[in-house]
Amino acid sequence: MIGIIDYGLSNLACVKGAVSYLGYKAKIIKTATEIDSVSKIILPGVGAFPDAMTEIKKRGIIPVMKENIIKKKNLFLEFVLVLSLFVIQVMNMAIMKVWGG
Repeated sequence: MIGIIDYGLSNLACVKGAVSYLGYKAKIIKTATEIDSVSKIILPGVGAFPDAMTEIKKRGIIPVMKENIIKKKNLFLEFVLVLSLFVIQVMNMAIMKVWGG
């Protein structure tokens, strides 16, 4: 089971839909204690790092995630769509420059 961390700032429905589309079972994790019930963890990003970290700390998620990721070796995925789009744009610009576009 894949757990998608809810810290109040992400579009969880899209992430859960994408995981389901790929054929995996996922559930939204709202409390730190629920993290122990999953074997993989997704922390969706929003591009607002300070706000996200404030919420994650407030919900007591960090110590439980450390336990699950470091000691239990659970898989962990964190992503920020904005950063991904930025990297793709930079790569496209570089390719265009090389080819004279």
